[in-house]
Amino acid sequence: MCNQLFIYVGCSHRLCVSHILAHRSALLAEADELRKHIKKLAEYLNISFSKIQTIDSEAMNVVDIWWQRQIDRIEDNYVEKILVIESKEDYFVELENKLSRRLVKDTRELLKCMQTQN
Repeated sequence: MCNQLFIYVGCSHRLCVSHILAHRSALLAEADELRKHIKKLAEYLNISFSKIQTIDSEAMNVVDIWWQRQIDRIEDNYVEKILVIESKEDYFVELENKLSRRLVKDTRELLKCMQTQN
């Protein structure tokens, strides 16, 4: 027989020891089912997190390689431009020397002409 002290609002039955035990069994079964779902969800999240870490690591490697290639390209371009500038510098120094020699030669010739005319 059920000792009917209270009415359980959750199911509108009278609260007694046998009813509490029945609810306990149902709640334990629900809790066990929830535990299983939580365990599956945790496994799924762990696998997903591992995949995300792998993808992130691979993406970072790709970015690092791209970044290094860009730096290498910039350095190569810099070296190439320095060489061009140095070659132009050599060309202009040589041109300056030629023009100076020509100016000296032309000036000497002009002076000779002026001396012979006097």
